[in-house]
Amino acid sequence: MSSEPIIPVVLLCALPASGKSESRAFLRSLPVEKSRAEFKIGFPTTQLDDYPYVEMMRNFDTELQKMGEKRSFYWGDYFPAIENYYWGVLIQMLNEDYFDIINKRAIETTTPAKWMIERIDRIFGERGLARPFAKYTPDVISKLCEKFDAHVANFLKEKNEYALSYTPERTIIIEFARGGGCGAERYPDFFPLPEPFGYQYSLAQMAPEILSVCAMLYIQVTPAQSFEKNLARAPPIGWTGSTDIFHCVPDMVMRFDYGCDDFEYLLKKSDKENTLKITKKDGQIFYIPVGVFDNREDLTTFCRGDVSTWPKESVEKIYAAMTKAFQGLLQQYKALHGSA
Repeated sequence: MSSEPIIPVVLLCALPASGKSESRAFLRSLPVEKSRAEFKIGFPTTQLDDYPYVEMMRNFDTELQKMGEKRSFYWGDYFPAIENYYWGVLIQMLNEDYFDIINKRAIETTTPAKWMIERIDRIFGERGLARPFAKYTPDVISKLCEKFDAHVANFLKEKNEYALSYTPERTIIIEFARGGGCGAERYPDFFPLPEPFGYQYSLAQMAPEILSVCAMLYIQVTPAQSFEKNLARAPPIGWTGSTDIFHCVPDMVMRFDYGCDDFEYLLKKSDKENTLKITKKDGQIFYIPVGVFDNREDLTTFCRGDVSTWPKESVEKIYAAMTKAFQGLLQQYKALHGSA
């Protein structure tokens, strides 16, 4: 066991297609002890992401529409969510995943899709929202289960592997993106973003157990760069492979949900340097130490290739930028928590 302390939880946030996966690949390429000593990240990391849930809800909707049923989650395959407060549902999914991980709790079920459907219904209900699957007949639910059992089983296999292999020597990376509609560049009073949009709302939905120990690495690109990179990673025509490699946020969603974000607004608003100040509805206040990795000059695309092909100059540039990003983050984390 290493004597180097680590940050238990790192929130990895950015606009879509900003270089989150590539940044993880770079950090993963470093020697384990170097990652711990310089960035306080314990490898191998444990990965949590709300994208698989977004994908599942879209898949359920597409199949429901094929059956002649009403959609439950999105207005259409290329449109935003019907219920805006689903952003909080996604955070609650991550909260539950976090507790499953740290308690090394595996999900055992012979009906994985049914388990997922019931879980989604439960969380919507617990948050005071209409249960999306309540309106369908048992026959419709059965057909959905038959269609998606294998997909959810694969998801659960990975989730359970993370839970059973977790130790406090591993940093948990929680990845998600939040934002708001286009228009921030035109209207000086655009912020704060109205609930339930943006980081201000979603971070306040996170469990206190996460907020009290986490830091955030924010990857900075402009909304225009996010739009461009998002299109560049769209699946090729006819692609049926992994969506981890190719997935593209629909253009309408980009404009409605990711035309801007409120990270910079929150950073400037905080009364402690290099932090986001998050106030929960019960009055609890949390300060999240943050580091900003400036990727506006695209320091990350080369990381998609094999490590053996990475140009030395590119590696040196991303290393310098990542070191700069973590400098203020680690200083503030130590001030707040006395370690790392």
